[in-house]
Amino acid sequence: RLLIVSVDPGRAHGGARLDAAMALRLADVAAAAPGVARASLSFLTPLSGRNWTHRIQVAGGPTLPRPEQTAWVNAVAPGWFETYGMRVLAGRDVAASDTAGAEPVVVVNEAFVGRFVGGGSPIGKRLQGIGLGVLRDCTIVGVVNDAVYRTTRIGVVPTMYLPATQAPLAGPAFSITVRYRTGRAAIEHALDDALSRAGPSLVFGFRDYADQVRVTLTQERLVAVVSAFFGALALLLA
Repeated sequence: RLLIVSVDPGRAHGGARLDAAMALRLADVAAAAPGVARASLSFLTPLSGRNWTHRIQVAGGPTLPRPEQTAWVNAVAPGWFETYGMRVLAGRDVAASDTAGAEPVVVVNEAFVGRFVGGGSPIGKRLQGIGLGVLRDCTIVGVVNDAVYRTTRIGVVPTMYLPATQAPLAGPAFSITVRYRTGRAAIEHALDDALSRAGPSLVFGFRDYADQVRVTLTQERLVAVVSAFFGALALLLA
């Protein structure tokens, strides 16, 4: 019962991304729609096939070779982890108080802690971006459980979750994930009506999260079949 609502400013906004306040207001509108249990926004959704990476280092952490300095990034709003059934294992979730003018913070996953922090508690550790990029120095305030980021083949990767209000988003579009209680058709109709009234010039798309997972798995199966075919062909030629 997860529905992905893609939000794109479209031509009406000249391709420019919405400001964080408007994006959060749309997420609140979605959360208040009839039949919705939870709703929260993010720049990326798990298993979407998209990614956002940044080279980083943690103060006091292990010295890593360049290929291992890359972390995967997402920007999320409060409640996003709970919407997906993820758990905060230490520290706290991103909060409404993590505004653009507040101290920059980040929540990381277990794989991130294992690679970039090493021993000891990660809470309170400071990290910074390396080289070109827009990531500001920020403080780790929470740890969540591991979850697949881009594809099942890549699996779990070191991931950092920035508050959406503090993140320099890498594009104009974002997604609202809705966990719903009612029927699929009814929830799409309710969301379309509520969001269209809140943002009449915006473009909204609806997709079951289960469909997104199936597409990813189909692509992985296709790669496996093709690999097996060429492996068998190579064996035959040998």
